[in-house]
Amino acid sequence: MLENHQGELLVGKRKKSQTQGGLWEFPGGKVESNETSFVALQREIQEELAYTLTKAKHIYSITHRYETYRVQLEFWQALDKQPNIHANENQQLQWIKKEELAELPMPEANQGLIEKLLK
Repeated sequence: MLENHQGELLVGKRKKSQTQGGLWEFPGGKVESNETSFVALQREIQEELAYTLTKAKHIYSITHRYETYRVQLEFWQALDKQPNIHANENQQLQWIKKEELAELPMPEANQGLIEKLLK
């Protein structure tokens, strides 16, 4: 989760053709077999946003079972006063206040993190 100097969080909208298409999510992605979760985060953020992530803090983990598959998510927080990002994958990006998270359609697996952030 990338946070700017105004306390806003970056979210991206999944393409309709993807699993859970049309939902909003925090940028990131799958860990490859030869990666740590932080290295995977750095790679995914570079691929998705053309942004070089140098440090982040692990803030939350969850395993969530959907009807046909299971996901294990790790959420990391990175603070940058003025992050220079670019939507490399032509996804819709938006900076939002934490309070707006509850209003966005997001994957069920994100709900625990959203509740934690809103406390």
